Amino acid sequence: MTRDRLVPFGALAIALAMSGACTPRCDGDLEGARFVERDRVGNIEWSIESDYSTNAVGKYDVCDSAGRRIGHVADYALKGAQTVESTDNSGATVAKSVHYLSGGGFKADRTIVRPSGTLRIHRAPDLLRILDEQGVPLGQIGEQPGAQRTFAYDAGGRPFASAELVNGRIALHGIDGAVEHLVTGLRSERAAAALALAALSPLERVTLALALDGE
Repeated sequence: MTRDRLVPFGALAIALAMSGACTPRCDGDLEGARFVERDRVGNIEWSIESDYSTNAVGKYDVCDSAGRRIGHVADYALKGAQTVESTDNSGATVAKSVHYLSGGGFKADRTIVRPSGTLRIHRAPDLLRILDEQGVPLGQIGEQPGAQRTFAYDAGGRPFASAELVNGRIALHGIDGAVEHLVTGLRSERAAAALALAALSPLERVTLALALDGE
């Protein structure tokens, strides 16, 4: 992702889906969707839809703009911990976050375990820093004083996108301020800003967004 525009999630997800010989289809029922991202004119970029194949609470299909399933994600709480786990279509884990409540809330740093190495989400005042297993920054999410938006930053700390609650939806703006995407179903602007982090794969972004939305 360049820092002056948002890369559509759907384009990355379609490329991922097309890498497989036979990609399963999603049901297309958005009524029970966990969240949906649309482009500026209302076309679905991607959606997190209920997984009716298992009827499991908190388990969803991750679907691209063409209705292809690129994986699954599970989001549930158990024994004082929030767990978010994304898997590919074969069932292999792509990213997993297990986070325990600390002092009545989510205060400690968060980790997201991946086969390629663990991500650490480091908390600083008004800022989340996304670091790889060696501590190298991949991006940041945070607020700016006086701004009514949450910003996504590249690895060098330069803002390239922002998230703002508008009429019950979260608008994702490009660096020029224009609305490029609209997200419904997420409560947190930080969660929506995580969807813009191109240093992470689509399923890793879903995992981070749902983890932050549960805080």
